[in-house]
Order: sequence, then C-alpha cells, then structure tokens
Amino acid sequence: MKQVAEMLGVELGEEFQVIDVNGFALEVNHMIVEDGLIIAMGGQKRPSLFNDLLRGVCKIKKLPWRPKIGESYYSLYNSEFKVYTVCWNDTVEDYANLKCGMVFRTYEEALKARPRIYQELTGKEWSDST
Repeated sequence: MKQVAEMLGVELGEEFQVIDVNGFALEVNHMIVEDGLIIAMGGQKRPSLFNDLLRGVCKIKKLPWRPKIGESYYSLYNSEFKVYTVCWNDTVEDYANLKCGMVFRTYEEALKARPRIYQELTGKEWSDST
C-alpha cells in the first residue's frame, strides 16, 4: 500500500480530501493505510471509493501539513518576523498559525515564505533590513 499511496501523491496515513467527479470535496477526510482507503475519523473502509481513485474517477486534494501533538514546526514571531521553533500542542495559537499559513516543516520553508507573509500582513515589501 505504501507504493500505491506514493503513486497517488500521498504518504501512508496522511489525511486528504477526495474530490468527486463533479469537482466537489467529500465531507470527510480520508487516508490510505495498509488495509486500503479509510475514513480518517472512525476508520471505516471505502473500497469502491479507493477503486475510483485508482481509476482516476476521483482525485486527491492534499491538505496543508499539520504536525502531530508533540511534533515541532516553524513559524514567524513578533514584529521582526523572526523564524522560531514551536511544539504543536493543539492550542489556539497552533491552529491560528495553521489558519494563517504559518506552519512550516522546515526552517528554510519558513524563511522562504517570510516575504510573502510580511507583505500580506503589512502591505509592504520585505527586505532583509526589515
């Protein structure tokens, strides 16, 4: 199943949305596990939907990366937009960072996004002397 998940562009156990033939996202997220395709919350198997994914009838829409509880991520902090490390604890701050697109897997990803986020929030161009 690991190879099938990779072929579909996701990792084994990664949550994603399924986009149906009409272009609408199904109401619940799914994931591929060793046993096949399941609903992420509850684990109900979805063999016919899995078949539709493999045939290309439905498509996968990846969700933004979200750390697991206790896992570190990088974000931006204070008026200087410094990159800092945070431990994901399912807090309001964690979800606010996620909603604002400020949760990154790596330090480099956060640095790369800093000019875009700075401009979105301030309306000004980022410079290294900012």
